[in-house]
Amino acid sequence: IRDFSQIDAWSKSRNPPIGYEPFFYECLGAGNTRLAATFIPKCNPSNRVEFFLKVGDWGNAGKLAFAAKDITLLEDIKSKAGSAAPSSELDAMLAQLTTKLSGR
Repeated sequence: IRDFSQIDAWSKSRNPPIGYEPFFYECLGAGNTRLAATFIPKCNPSNRVEFFLKVGDWGNAGKLAFAAKDITLLEDIKSKAGSAAPSSELDAMLAQLTTKLSGR
């Protein structure tokens, strides 16, 4: 039995020496994407886009790619998301980033 309320409470009361990635993967593996998503901001920044994609949070994955000014990653996120993505939001980020980078 997986006691998600206990996992959530424990993770908030202490800073685990193993990091938060194991919590993310355990919750994700159990199908609890909502709780898994709560651990993403606490995980290693280099893994966050991948983790947001795994839980289907295309918007936050796009925002991180936009903040990193990574057009290729943003295009990849849009293609992976397909019709499930907030395409207008991702399109706007792509257009804005393309304009910013071409204006240098």
